[in-house]
Amino acid sequence: MKRNPWIVAAVVCFLAVGSAFAEAEIHRSFSFRPGDTLEIETERGDIEYHSVGGAELTLTIRAKNGDVEDYLDLEFDDRDGVRIKGVSTGKGFSFLSSLFGGGGDGGSIQFVINGPEHVDLIFSTSGGDIVIIDDIDGSVTLATSGGDIAVNDIDGSVTLTTSGGDITFSDIRGSLKAGTSGGNILGASVSGASSLATSGGDIRLQRADADLKVGTSGGDIELGEVGGWLKARTSGGGIEVMRARGDVKVSTSGGDIVLEEMEGFVEARSSGGRMEIEFAPGNHHGGDLSASGGDLNVRLPRGVGFDLDADADGGEVRAVLPVETEGRRDGHRLRGTIAGGGNLLKLRNNNGDIVITDG
Repeated sequence: MKRNPWIVAAVVCFLAVGSAFAEAEIHRSFSFRPGDTLEIETERGDIEYHSVGGAELTLTIRAKNGDVEDYLDLEFDDRDGVRIKGVSTGKGFSFLSSLFGGGGDGGSIQFVINGPEHVDLIFSTSGGDIVIIDDIDGSVTLATSGGDIAVNDIDGSVTLTTSGGDITFSDIRGSLKAGTSGGNILGASVSGASSLATSGGDIRLQRADADLKVGTSGGDIELGEVGGWLKARTSGGGIEVMRARGDVKVSTSGGDIVLEEMEGFVEARSSGGRMEIEFAPGNHHGGDLSASGGDLNVRLPRGVGFDLDADADGGEVRAVLPVETEGRRDGHRLRGTIAGGGNLLKLRNNNGDIVITDG
């Protein structure tokens, strides 16, 4: 299977940390039945899971400096699945060590797990990265308060949450809910209904096969193909979508909107940039488009009928296709029918032009 370069980069960076760890390690092995749950809840440390098949789970916990017990009090419970809990001893924290990765929450401890493919994973750490490598058949729930999350090749529902890092993913064959308070969300593909949200970064996704909801308060949104409906919002960037098969609702307070091959109803709002909207061949669903601060360019499928209501306040309306007008026609307003009429296409622009073409 072709690996997503974002995921590969994240995994390489993560694995590079392991070379700095000393020999002080804890090793444990557990029998594991298909479908069992592995839960790790730790107040410190990075977590790395490798899917290696079989029915055995092996765990290595490494300390960067000193012994593992210097940093964590550990509890192990394998009565129903495997549960591991790590409580910080409070040792190993200093200003210099946190700067250079020697004593911060994520830098001092590393959990490395080799386990089965058929497993449900619940991981949480208060101060490290989480990486899932290779194929997992089961649900995955990952949370960190201060690191990055990278996952690849998951056959099941996935929930990813970080308060201070990036989220990267590839080949999610199920639903996905991903949220970060301070980083980017970068993905290759997801097959189930998904929700992606960040308070301070960009969102980029190559393909979503089902319904998709995305939102960012401070970055751009770039999407490839969306197989269902789409809702996308940004308060400080642009929105670009290459294709959407369902209805689309997008808005930005500070950037451009570029939508190509829209197959459903399109609702788009931009308060601070231009808009380029292309309806896919045969799309007769109509739209409600509003721009402010830039031109609004709309390309309609040739031969498909619409009822047109276009108004440019501070600009001009130009239709490079036949329009049967209703009432008075002037340069700022155009109402009429295209190709015999149909669903309503409402266009508004404040301080910019509206240009309508077919193709």
